[in-house]
Amino acid sequence: MPVMDGWQFLEEFNKHEDLKKVITVIIMLTTSVNPADVAKTEKIFGKAHYHYKPLTLEMINEIITEHFPENL
Repeated sequence: MPVMDGWQFLEEFNKHEDLKKVITVIIMLTTSVNPADVAKTEKIFGKAHYHYKPLTLEMINEIITEHFPENL
């Protein structure tokens, strides 16, 4: 991301109570396999969906099926 990284985004997002009231799906796409990164994400945001690069068509289909079934 050109202006901030994913961690900064989650921290800023978490500051906005009005946004947290809206149903929002945040999916982290990362190259990190460090379990501490998953823990850090959950500490900042709560339950975020964490996926590892590279993004595949199968991953996209799983995300759509889980979070946006009405769009199938």
